[in-house]
This record gives sequence, structure tokens and C-alpha cells, in this order.
Amino acid sequence: MSIDDQEGITKVQFTPTFKSVVEGIVSGCRIVAEEGSMRSGKTYAILQALILLSFSPEQFCEVAAKALGKTQEEIKKSLAFLLAKKNGFAIKAFRKKSTTARQSIWKDAKKILADMGFLDRCKVNETMMTVNFSNGNEFMCCGADEPDKYHSVAQDIVYFCEAIDFKEEVFNQVNGRTTFLVIIDFNPRVSRHWVYTKILKRPKSELHHHHSTYKDNAFLEQAQVDEIENWQPTPENYAKGTADAWLWQVYGEGKRGIREGVIFDPRSWDICPDDEFPHPHNCLRYGFGLDFGFGIDPTALIECALSNDILYLREVVYETKLLVQINTGARWQRSLIGILYEKNFKKDDVIIADSAAPESIAQMVYSGFNCRGVRKFDGSIVEGLQRIKGRKIRVCESSLGVQYELENYCWKSNKSTGESYDIPDDKDNHAVDAIRYWGLENLSPSQTAQHRQRHRPNITQGKKRKKW
Repeated sequence: MSIDDQEGITKVQFTPTFKSVVEGIVSGCRIVAEEGSMRSGKTYAILQALILLSFSPEQFCEVAAKALGKTQEEIKKSLAFLLAKKNGFAIKAFRKKSTTARQSIWKDAKKILADMGFLDRCKVNETMMTVNFSNGNEFMCCGADEPDKYHSVAQDIVYFCEAIDFKEEVFNQVNGRTTFLVIIDFNPRVSRHWVYTKILKRPKSELHHHHSTYKDNAFLEQAQVDEIENWQPTPENYAKGTADAWLWQVYGEGKRGIREGVIFDPRSWDICPDDEFPHPHNCLRYGFGLDFGFGIDPTALIECALSNDILYLREVVYETKLLVQINTGARWQRSLIGILYEKNFKKDDVIIADSAAPESIAQMVYSGFNCRGVRKFDGSIVEGLQRIKGRKIRVCESSLGVQYELENYCWKSNKSTGESYDIPDDKDNHAVDAIRYWGLENLSPSQTAQHRQRHRPNITQGKKRKKW
């Protein structure tokens, strides 16, 4: 993209995704949704459009008219609300975490400002990740882990980058404080999500929805294209060991799909409202499972309840880079115990944790929590999974980490043939491990529906009834 201010002519190299974003902004719809594969240019196109709109609404109208074959008067009419704001309008771009926002959308935003020639004509605050323009407009990047940035100040346009990562309650809070337009983009890496049921089912008068793939991005290097196409399940890619049908379907074709070899059958679990989670007094079994993590592995604390033969699961903590104990010398460092204090967690509730982390368990006990290690044995991983799978499972709709893992936790497979083995792959399993620890202590084999069916007494074998 290049803009020649001296000649007063705006020259833009359009991609289909950029054109779709511009069309959505001027469509009159409340929500613009860009869905598709990786490297389709969704994020970059959205940021291009928003930065151009912020720097010069006049030039944006010129670009939009050119892209859509409309007059500038028509475009200005659709943006009348924004253009009428005397003190300028505000745009916020969100990622789930502020650290991720800085590494992704903030980095892209600064590159776009430089490429357009705007960087030395606006005020950039690196610490706050804000850009203030001379016309009074403001562009800000932030994370959903900064509640003061979405609970307090309103904005005119908001952009949720990778909307699949956000909880619905965060979206609702921000949406309610947004005056003009909501933009989202996402890779469809899960098959069930509130974005699909609450956003994409809106009428066309409220929603501009566009699908794109990497093939729509003419600016990709061939090496990037080759890496994506290596996932395509062809004989050649299986021979190389790069084929992956799910990765190709989701990140290559941009389609929602179910992983091959997934451990939890999609029919065995569903999503329920958070308020459907049963009260502990109405449960046959109740408690918490805990798997410790730190770096890229999240710490997962999952509330588990068995009621009316249904296993209910609710995510209490699912977060990376958590200490266990509070660091009094650096209170900005988040910790598991600090979060539990914030949530008024009941210390007498039983927590079954990974026994391979005795020091972490000791810190929990020292702080007064009723935490103990799970009793492991040979084959306990598969046994624990079977005890969980013997139940119908309901996951609270806000528990995105649990949902993601149930959809992505797979059996190991041979990369050359695609053949699956009866051994779980050790990834996408932190919440599942926490649930499994709890299940090993609370769900005996005799309690599962499958076990009861297998061991039903045979009363047709003479007069003597077999014992259980």
C-alpha cells in the first residue's frame, strides 16, 4: 500500500480481505466478522483500514469509494456518525493478553503507520500502546487482561483479534460500551463457540461476514505458502511426515473441523450456561483438579461435579506464567494462590493435584488450602481418561480452555501413515489432566455407565444369580 499526498491521489493495492473490511465498515452493520485460514491477511487488512480511517477519514472515503465502486458522498453518509464527532473518535484493538497485543497487533500497527508515511505525523505512546492523530482521533491496542481498559472508557470502534480466545462476558462488556462498530477476526480452530451461535447467526442487516484463505493473500512468500500446503493430507505429505488433516482444514482451508484421533468424542460432551453448574450439596461427587504449569503450559484448576450421572466442568484458573505462592517483593507477578484469594476460594474444598509437584502442593497446604497429590499407578493416565469418558460431560460456556482441550486432545499418531495409537499425545491436556486427577480419586470404574453395562448380572443362567 502507498499513499501519495503530494499528488492528492491515493494508490492502494487491494486484497479481497481489505476490500471486505472496508465494505463492512461502511455497510451499516453492527458487526464485521472476518473468518478464515492463517495468513489470509485478516488482521493486517483490518489494521490498515482502521489506521487509514483514523489518520484521514477523507482519504478513507476515497479508498472505499474506489474499492467498492461507490461515490464518496455515499461513503461519507454511512460514516456520518464518526465524521460528526468534533473531538475525534476512539478505536480499540484487543487481544486476549496485553503481552500478545504488544507482540502482534501493536507491532503490525506501527509497521502500517510507517508504510503509509503516517508515523512522524502522529503521537505514538509505546508504553500505553496508543496513537493520537492531529484530528483528535485515537487508536489503542490492549489486552482483555486489563479490565480497566474495557470496563471504564467507551470507544466508537472496537476490534477483537482472534475472537475465539475471548470469553463472551468480555465481548459483552466491550460491545455495550462501543458506539458505532464491532470488528472480529478468527481462525475456526474449534467447532463449537459462542462466536458461532451468538454472532454469526445474526441477520445480514446486523452482520457482515466474510471468509478468506491464504490464497486470497497475494503478498505471501512462496515459503509461507509451502509450509501451509505441507499440511494437506496427500500421499507426498504423508511420506514427508508433514500431513495433518485437521491443521489443513482449519488453518489451510479456514474451515471448522474435528481432529482425527480425538480422545473425547464430540458427541460425549456439550456446552451449558455457567449458572447450570450444580450446587455442591446436590452432587454425588464434588471437588477440584489441579495441574501446575508456568511457561507456555497453563496452570489449570478445574471445578468438577457429578450430578444426575452428568459430569459438570467449570474452569477456575487457566493461565500461563503463574507462580504458586504470592511474591511479596513483586506483587505484579500473578500467582495461583493470589487468584484464589481474589476469587474467595473456600479453603476446605478438596483439591486433587499432580503428585509430581510436591513442592507446589506444599505451598498450597502451607497457605491453608486442602490440597493433596493424586495417587498414580501404571496405566493411570488411560484409566483416568476412561473414568471421565464414562460420563456425559457438560462444560460451562465460559470455560474456553476446557473446551479447547476436549476438542484437541488426541491419541498419538504416526505422521507418515496417519495411524493412531492407544497412547495419549502429551499436549493440549492441562485442563484434562486436572480433571483426570480428580476423576481418579472420585470416579471408580464401578461408577461409570459403561462398567455397569459390562457387569450387569446375568439372571438367565439357571437359578443361581451371579454376583456383581
